Amino acid sequence: DAQGGIISEKPWYYFQIPFGRGVLAAALTLMLVILPVIIIASQEAIKAVPSSLREGAMGLGDTRCQVVRNVTLPAAIPGIMTGAILSISRAIGEAAPLVVLCGLVYIARAPEHLMDFISVLPIQIFYLTGQPISEEGQINFQNVAAAASLVLLVVLLSFNTIAIVLRQLTTKPLS
Repeated sequence: DAQGGIISEKPWYYFQIPFGRGVLAAALTLMLVILPVIIIASQEAIKAVPSSLREGAMGLGDTRCQVVRNVTLPAAIPGIMTGAILSISRAIGEAAPLVVLCGLVYIARAPEHLMDFISVLPIQIFYLTGQPISEEGQINFQNVAAAASLVLLVVLLSFNTIAIVLRQLTTKPLS
C-alpha cells in the first residue's frame, strides 16, 4: 500500500465453520435471542386484526391469499414493526449472550472480516468500569465508561422513539 496502511489477508466476507468468536457468531446468537419476540409480536398483531375485516373481504370475493395480502398484513404492520424495532433495541443492549460467546475480551480495533474477533459496547463498558482509577494525565476509564453508557442509552431511546413514531404513522383507524 502506498500510504503505509496494513492490508488484510482475508476479505470481509471470509467464511469458516465453526464460527468461533466472530461477528457472524454474535449475529446468529442475537438472532436467536430476538426471534421469539418478533414471532410473538407478529402473531399478536395478526390476531388483533378484526375478523369482520377478513370476513368482509371474503364476502366481496377475495381468496384467502388476497385477504392476507390486502387486508390482514396491512392492518397488522404497525404491531409487527413495533415488535421488530423493540427487539432490535433489546439486541443492542444485550450483553449476557455476547459475554458467554465472546468472553470478556477487550479488543481495541474494529473487525476486518466476518470471522474476526469482536467486542461490543456492553462488553466494553463492563471492561472499562473494572479498570483502576488512573492518575493525573492518564485516561479516566470511569468517565469513558459513563460516556459509553450514555451513548448506549441514547441509541436505545432513539430506537424506542422510532418505534412509537412509526406505529403512530402507520396505524390507520378501522372504519
